Amino acid sequence: MQIIIFQRRYLLMREVLILLNRLASHAMFSKPTLEVLMGSKRCAGLTIDIAIRLPQRSKYPLRQLNPQMANDLADLAQKFRSRVYGFLEEQQHSTAERCDTGASGKPPRVPR
Repeated sequence: MQIIIFQRRYLLMREVLILLNRLASHAMFSKPTLEVLMGSKRCAGLTIDIAIRLPQRSKYPLRQLNPQMANDLADLAQKFRSRVYGFLEEQQHSTAERCDTGASGKPPRVPR
């Protein structure tokens, strides 16, 4: 019975990660998808939790039953993590650029 639960859980997590990776890597849907996932504190916390912990958690109970399934899930989770981190870095850079340009949208003048 427990093996069936692990297999169903694996299949569900696999499909969710495939969907998230496809949305997060699509040219048109990447930014809106990640903005929604990071839009509220609760959703952002869950997204970060998935990105950080799932690659590690997927290795333990499932690894004993089927190492290939555990590796597959960890790979999908790592791809999602890299997309989330890339988005966060991009957001951080765009925020820094907005701070550097000031309210006018232009870079500050440097006196000569």
